[in-house]
Amino acid sequence: MNTKKTKTGVILFCAGLFFFGWSTTSCNQASKSEVRLKDYGANPTVLDIDAYTMSNGNFRTALWTGTKLQTTLMSIPVGGDVGLEQHLDTDQFLRVEDGTAQVVMGDTEQSLTFVQTAGKDFAIFVPAGKWHNIVNTGNGPLKFYSIYAPPHHPRGTIQMRRADAMAAGRPHMPPGATYPGVMYPGGMYPGGMYPGGMQPGAMYPGAMQPGAMYPGVMQPGAMQPEAMHPEAMYPDAMQPEVF
Repeated sequence: MNTKKTKTGVILFCAGLFFFGWSTTSCNQASKSEVRLKDYGANPTVLDIDAYTMSNGNFRTALWTGTKLQTTLMSIPVGGDVGLEQHLDTDQFLRVEDGTAQVVMGDTEQSLTFVQTAGKDFAIFVPAGKWHNIVNTGNGPLKFYSIYAPPHHPRGTIQMRRADAMAAGRPHMPPGATYPGVMYPGGMYPGGMYPGGMQPGAMYPGAMQPGAMYPGVMQPGAMQPEAMHPEAMYPDAMQPEVF
């Protein structure tokens, strides 16, 4: 009888362990699938950061904003970038969950001497005061999360597109600056047009630049050999052998 009771107890114990393990796995799987993108700060929070980062389709989503620290989720389309910016009083940590990025940093806007490639599972550390940018050089969306200390964006920030971030005052785009593989105002940028229209001094297809010479176009005070006509007078233009 004692032997039977022992066997029965062992069976029940094993069954209990199996049920507990199954229920725990089910709960974990459920928690991974139940992604709710919102700002959870500043409340005690435990979540699957990889699942949340991969689920985010917005340019920027604030996930947790406290008094000393903030986490945002980022999704950058192919050929896009975060935008050149500088955080004077904020250190920043970024971790790439998926995709390939070119990381540039420097002491000034025009001198970004630090250039590195970062891929999946890579970490990026940006010291306060450094100008920096993250460019998507891969074939798919660049997914990463960013930690600011102290917080940098308003609590609950959701910016669906890069243009929304620019409208909010970030990122800063320096005139005439160029970066490896990416051209900013003063040059050509993938996609070409920036919110607010044309950039001073920038060359855009089909756009007339002040002072530029174009075939068949009269420039004030300029000699146009192809446009000259015998015995014709043009304002401010010298006519050879015509008096």
